[in-house]
Amino acid sequence: MLFRSGGALSWGQTINLSWSVAVEGEAPTWSYFNDRVVLSSDLIFGNDDDLVLLDNPNYTFYSPDSSYGVTTQITLPNSGQVSGSSRYLLFKTDSYNSQPESNEEDNLFSLPVTINAVDLRADSVTAVDHQNNSID
Repeated sequence: MLFRSGGALSWGQTINLSWSVAVEGEAPTWSYFNDRVVLSSDLIFGNDDDLVLLDNPNYTFYSPDSSYGVTTQITLPNSGQVSGSSRYLLFKTDSYNSQPESNEEDNLFSLPVTINAVDLRADSVTAVDHQNNSID
């Protein structure tokens, strides 16, 4: 599986994603399955910290020893996030486990990313009373 993301990331940024999935084994796919991309603070797919960025349903039947590729764009969220956060983009093919497979352990790929953000800092405040006297 190949998974690529554009350079430095920022909250609210739209990024290009491309991935390919190899269909290995002796049998063709026979069921609908889904590729999912999440943003996570750890390498565990499907726990409480995952933010789903993309669901990509796949209705195509693939023959053994074939592959498919996807290129798309996603936008990272831009609110309530921590600046300078180390995160992971986690990609999982057959994310609902709807396709019977001989090996479910190779469906997940992770890409570590650091997401930069602006840091706003209150610099100074001036207050005056009704007689225009400065309040300390």
